[in-house]
Amino acid sequence: MWYKGCLTFVVSLILVTPVWAQNTATAAKASSAGVLKVVAEPLKLDTGLVRGLVVGQDESVHHYRGIPYAAAPVGDRRWRPPQPASPWNGVRECYKFGAAAPQLASPMLATIPGMALESATNEDCLFLNVWTPAAAAGKPLPVMVWIHGGGYVIGASSQRLYDATDLASRGVVVVSINYRLGMLGFLAHPQLSAESAHGASGNYGLLDQIEALRWVQRNIAAFGGDPRRVTIFGESAGGGSVFSLLVSPLAKGLFHRAIAESGPALNFAHLKKSFYGFERAEQTGIELAKACGAPEGPEQLAALRAMSAEQLLKAVPSLEQPREFAIRGNLLRLAPVVDGWVIHDDPMTTLAAGCQNDVPLMVGANRDEGTMFTLVAKMPKSVDEWNSALEKNFGAQAAALRELYPVTAAGDMRRAMADLLGDFVFVAPARYVARHMGSVSSPAYLYHFAHAPAGPTGRMLGAHHAAEIAYVLDNLELVPGVSTTDEQIRDALTSYWVQFAATGNPNREGLHEWPAYDAAEDRCLLVEETIATTQALRKSKLDAIDSFMDAWRREGGVASP
Repeated sequence: MWYKGCLTFVVSLILVTPVWAQNTATAAKASSAGVLKVVAEPLKLDTGLVRGLVVGQDESVHHYRGIPYAAAPVGDRRWRPPQPASPWNGVRECYKFGAAAPQLASPMLATIPGMALESATNEDCLFLNVWTPAAAAGKPLPVMVWIHGGGYVIGASSQRLYDATDLASRGVVVVSINYRLGMLGFLAHPQLSAESAHGASGNYGLLDQIEALRWVQRNIAAFGGDPRRVTIFGESAGGGSVFSLLVSPLAKGLFHRAIAESGPALNFAHLKKSFYGFERAEQTGIELAKACGAPEGPEQLAALRAMSAEQLLKAVPSLEQPREFAIRGNLLRLAPVVDGWVIHDDPMTTLAAGCQNDVPLMVGANRDEGTMFTLVAKMPKSVDEWNSALEKNFGAQAAALRELYPVTAAGDMRRAMADLLGDFVFVAPARYVARHMGSVSSPAYLYHFAHAPAGPTGRMLGAHHAAEIAYVLDNLELVPGVSTTDEQIRDALTSYWVQFAATGNPNREGLHEWPAYDAAEDRCLLVEETIATTQALRKSKLDAIDSFMDAWRREGGVASP
């Protein structure tokens, strides 16, 4: 779909430097990183010792930045599964974020508070960060692993919006990760598949996430975390990654609850088949390689490996590039694919068959998901053009969608497009996944975030894509003009999320009761100025989208009629 979209560490000379000199040097390095206090005692990981920072208004959290969880995916390791990180001697001082994955700069996102990368980009990008309460309880704490969004082509764990200091202070250990993006993270290509022992290619960014979860299993106890209570959570492409990990057999046992915030639609391309009518992902990879300047033929992969990351980025359109309204179409897609290894089958089919990882799930989306994307959309010039676009994209279902998303004048166009895109890409998939958790033993909890944040962005875009993040991660200081209502919503959402991470059930005393999802009752938690429970949210619209998806799957050869 159209929306799919160097850090040098100094090793302490512990064996030869007096303790007072070590502390002085450590303080100086920490000060140069913009902080004044460091954790006194290093922690021991399976690759060596690390020292972090003391953060938080009351110095209640320890923060470790830029820990490598895998070897640098460079040179011959480009487009291969992640390899183990090399051990180091002495203490690794984790005061600065690791490099973000190579990506095109987004001037639009850089203007949104908290969305600047805050770190350099480099192909050596497989780093993670840990926040842990300084005065941890005697028993291990639940662990929450954050997967950032950005259409699988931009973003990083260093973005200020994703700071987890305040969330960790509520009694959880929080991990945030970088993973390979764009061409480096999601390129499928027949020559890559041929060199793979699994005959697969394209899901390198997901393999990075799985490797990070393996790191958590091996090391999180050193930070006071419980490796038996790991929750994955993420938004947008991060929510889509949660969906992918939910259906991936390689991720089984590596997490125990899952939270998908605004995860995108589940109509994945297939490595070698034309799922949903999309071009097979390997053929798309050939086209992407040509767009980078690599000649066709048996040496195309070698030519790609010889290119710089900057040359590879040429094939990736910027987020600011205007896009046509297009649900169908063989676009140059860089996203998870059905490869027969990391993702065995069409995710919608896997969920319907009850073959996903059986863990409790929280899933939901926002009321105005589409408003952000219509900012860069090419709008139809008339009602007739809008109707033609619906016919092109939705075929027999276009008539029903015309009634449900009416446009009677050109001025209605942007609102109708925003509503349809938001429901199709985010709201309907959330309900679909919740419905099909009924085929496994673990419960699902469906939410709908309908509170427009304070400030100019909320006034212009409403309860827009990513609006809930500042509430969930307790970073409301980034939102201008915060009210008591905003703070109450923040306290409720962080409480639900933390309680779910601890127990697999978001409910506890003092919170509005959130019922487990049942398809017959179709209830969800509605977050507005107050928090309530509602039934049959947007039912007619979501049912029409489900009907279209079922027809599209059959038409595209994914599901049997």
